[in-house]
Amino acid sequence: MIDKVLILACDRPEYLEKCLKAAEGIAPVFVLLDKPANKERLAGHHDCKKILRSTKVEFETNKSSLGCTSSMFKLLDTVMPGEIVLILEDDIILNEDSKEGIEELLKSDELRRDFIIKLSSFYWGWITNFDTIQKIESFRLQDVDELCGDEKEQTIRIFQQEKIPFLWDKFYEEAAKYCNVQIVESSTALAHNIGQDSSLQANDKQQGHAAIFIDGEFKEVVKL
Repeated sequence: MIDKVLILACDRPEYLEKCLKAAEGIAPVFVLLDKPANKERLAGHHDCKKILRSTKVEFETNKSSLGCTSSMFKLLDTVMPGEIVLILEDDIILNEDSKEGIEELLKSDELRRDFIIKLSSFYWGWITNFDTIQKIESFRLQDVDELCGDEKEQTIRIFQQEKIPFLWDKFYEEAAKYCNVQIVESSTALAHNIGQDSSLQANDKQQGHAAIFIDGEFKEVVKL
């Protein structure tokens, strides 16, 4: 069973409302609210706070803009030993039949101790546990000077930066391979993405840089 639903949000109140409603009845909810780097988006950020206060959902607000990836790492740090969690972003909406589908996936006899369950072909809603999070975090924080200059070292170095202009899901997909974490993908989509605009893209433009991916692979960071 799911012990907690973790939601990452920032400044899109209309998405957050839908995300919260779709997650009702799954498990207690905790929301981490990042602060937008773009001041033009502060009004939406404040509206998100109002929604969370009115629904009495437990939440925390970043004191400064950490960005999507650093905020995701911070959100995962809230997971306690023994917990299984469902992670959503504010524009990821669970489908009506998702609860039953999630229960079936978690009952599988083939599920190993360290796992990630993707609710679709992307990280549009995913499930993991404390042990897996700790294993991948240890991988991210290891001493890269002891490595041999291969792709593994490059992956770690990228995600040890303080301001990371990269997407966290790319790191988790790569780190899972190195950490022998089982990745299970639902055969039918249990969640969907309603996002039309991107806080990450808007904030990157404000900060003057963007990460370039081609066919899902990171290529470079460019100045805008």
